Amino acid sequence: MADPFFEVRELTVRFDGVTALDRVSLSVSSGEIRGLIGPNGAGKTTLFRTIAGLVRPKTGSIFFGGRSILGLSPHHIVGRGVARTFQANQPFPGLTVREHLRVGADGWGRGAVGALFLRPDRTEEARLRKEADQLLEFLGLDPVADQLASELPYGLQRLTELGRALATRPRLLLLDEPAAGLRPEERRALAERLRALQGRGLTLLLVEHQMPLVMNLCRRITVLHGGRFLAEGSPEVIQQHPEVRLAYLGREAQ
Repeated sequence: MADPFFEVRELTVRFDGVTALDRVSLSVSSGEIRGLIGPNGAGKTTLFRTIAGLVRPKTGSIFFGGRSILGLSPHHIVGRGVARTFQANQPFPGLTVREHLRVGADGWGRGAVGALFLRPDRTEEARLRKEADQLLEFLGLDPVADQLASELPYGLQRLTELGRALATRPRLLLLDEPAAGLRPEERRALAERLRALQGRGLTLLLVEHQMPLVMNLCRRITVLHGGRFLAEGSPEVIQQHPEVRLAYLGREAQ
């Protein structure tokens, strides 16, 4: 049997004696949109931070494309093809939407924001411009491409955050509450774009509190609670799981 596209094995993370993740395992197939849910404090963001190389686990392993990425720097993990978005918008002050995508496309290879002020050769410049234009069109951001990202409405800032991650050309995208604060029509548009990304071969791991979005997008959902694996299955199985309904949805199954 082939190795999973992405796999976390027996991951344990402790902070000052507090166990944030307790032997968590997770396996994701290539091209999948996997949901990752759980109440606040379940360990979802800690898991993302550990995958991204920002937290060193006490025990466990992380494999991507059949190779270990545990212990690599965040820079090298992005270089391997793993990108993430964040819970809160984090626009760089003074940069336009287009420049944010440029940071994603070029910054990881040259040093983040400083990349914008280097002078790549004409071939590289043309490539960056083309990739940025394609992403701007895909995300519907072309009308605001040259506006400061920090001055845009919240929903457009969320799309800029997504665009910055996509500009790194990931194969695995970790989405940390991408629909937070979005209006219903914006959530529907987000769902369409995530499906389109899946159609292009991208694998997505989605943390989200908007349950209709998760249930609609994901064929398989993993549930964490108190830093531990609680359940996994189809949306129908998760919705009827008595421990999930008690721990996350706040009510027992009838």
